[in-house]
Amino acid sequence: MKTWSLSGRLGAWSAGFFSLLLVLLAVPVAWIAVRQQVSALDMRLADQGARFFHEWNERDSALEARAKDALKQLHFVGGMRVTTSEGRLLYAAPGAAALPECPVDGGAFGRLGGERVRVGAFEENGVRVTLATSLAPVEDVARSVLFAFLIALPVLGVVVYFGSRWLGRHTLAPIVNITATAERLNARQLAERLPAPAGPEEIARLSAVLNALLDRLADGLDQARRFTADAAHELRTPLSILQAGLEELLARADLAPEVRDEIDSLIDDHQRLASICERLLLLSRSDAGQLPLNLHALDLVELTEATVEDARSLAEARGIEVEAELPASAPCCGDSAYLTQVLLNLLVNAVKYNRDGGRVRVQLRTEPGRCVIVIGNTGPGIPPAEAPLVFRRFYRSPDARARGGNGLGLSLSRELAHAHGGELTLLSSANDWTEFLLVLPRIEDGTPLRRLAELVARP
Repeated sequence: MKTWSLSGRLGAWSAGFFSLLLVLLAVPVAWIAVRQQVSALDMRLADQGARFFHEWNERDSALEARAKDALKQLHFVGGMRVTTSEGRLLYAAPGAAALPECPVDGGAFGRLGGERVRVGAFEENGVRVTLATSLAPVEDVARSVLFAFLIALPVLGVVVYFGSRWLGRHTLAPIVNITATAERLNARQLAERLPAPAGPEEIARLSAVLNALLDRLADGLDQARRFTADAAHELRTPLSILQAGLEELLARADLAPEVRDEIDSLIDDHQRLASICERLLLLSRSDAGQLPLNLHALDLVELTEATVEDARSLAEARGIEVEAELPASAPCCGDSAYLTQVLLNLLVNAVKYNRDGGRVRVQLRTEPGRCVIVIGNTGPGIPPAEAPLVFRRFYRSPDARARGGNGLGLSLSRELAHAHGGELTLLSSANDWTEFLLVLPRIEDGTPLRRLAELVARP
């Protein structure tokens, strides 16, 4: 499931917060607008009440007639009712008799003919006039305010969203640059350092702290590489002397059988130790990017056929069938000695971790720009939990420990594949069948050596 970027989430949260704020703001704004309109209606009612009493005082007739004549002069559109202070009804417009009572010089809400109205009562010299006017203009204002907020909400929400995203990207641009640089770093490319942005102080400090950490890591890795390379190199001479001494002892004719067996065992242990030293030396050179490659054009078919024959002689004792599916040719570029070592490591493993009477299959095919080798074998397979670990240096599963080995074969094979501009991966391991995939750059006839070097150059 794809997650949102930080700038996207910042934009969404900002738009959501702003929208909520706008909704909360719409309520008090609408309330204030309604209150202002109601106050304007109250003032209008008060003005009409004052005019009524002015007209009332100008007349001197019966109370009912005076009330009716005074109201006619108002030209007031709305509910009108005139009573005495004792409650005697002097005049009432149609339906106005049911108007609610309200405090003198005050206001109240009511209904007149099914319509909501604002009611005001005014009293002078024992006469009370009650006037009512429609609240429709007030409701129109409230609806207009809410509608305006409703229209502005999505527009401003979109503006805030994209504005926040732009601001987020602009603010996070130094972190994006730091991330892009960090993605390029690996154990072989620790010389590059993260950029020191001129933006916020916090990001500049983060970059400085990470660069200091990279300095310490680079120093530690350099020391580890030097130690591994020096140790492996220094051990080669005493190991060679030890081998010569053991072989000289083994050549003596007066050795007892048990002594001869012990020397044979020591020679096997010596060869295993020498193999570890040689592989460690190759790995340290590969880590340092100093692996010497004798690049030349070669045919992978010939190389594969030779290693398959070696694997068949190894598999014959256990009744394991080794089959190969090879094309007519597979032009490639590389160091034949190192590529042979890669293929031999894979085939030896395919035989070693196989069942008696099992099968090994080698498939070589050419594709545009690359040569693909798939090596599969029957056997117990690799558990899913161990699949990500098989290329780790010195990693050996419990089954591998029982069968011997030093845990460097697959790791060294992958490094040699990388050195040739290729890749070695575990393709699958299930249902009594395990496959490894080796991909190498393919070349065409007549490609110059300079181009060969470019094909295997490190990225």
